[in-house]
Amino acid sequence: MFGRVVGNSGLAVLDLIASVPTRNYGGVFSELPVVQATETTLTFIFVGKVERVSVSVTSFERVEQGFRINWSTSPAATPVSIERCSDLVGAAWEVISTGETDGTLTDASPPASKAFYRAVIP
Repeated sequence: MFGRVVGNSGLAVLDLIASVPTRNYGGVFSELPVVQATETTLTFIFVGKVERVSVSVTSFERVEQGFRINWSTSPAATPVSIERCSDLVGAAWEVISTGETDGTLTDASPPASKAFYRAVIP
């Protein structure tokens, strides 16, 4: 397989393909990914379209209700997860919302000290 991985979302596609069982049919087909393979029937995996999906955080702002993060995605309305952590060195990212498509989220209960936010495509 040949391709160019762009961002973490491309790695998820490759991980999915890599998790499919392979069969050895000799020659260049020594590791052919197949699903529902029997001795008489083969179902091959074809990736017809790989679409580049991206997310960009556009602004952060403290508001009366908490802390607001704004983002844009391409293509528009791509679902994202918003994550938060208290320390960029060693702290785990906590998912505070998932499936967001409207480009804005207000964290109504941000930590009292500091917080770091990111928008990711699951």
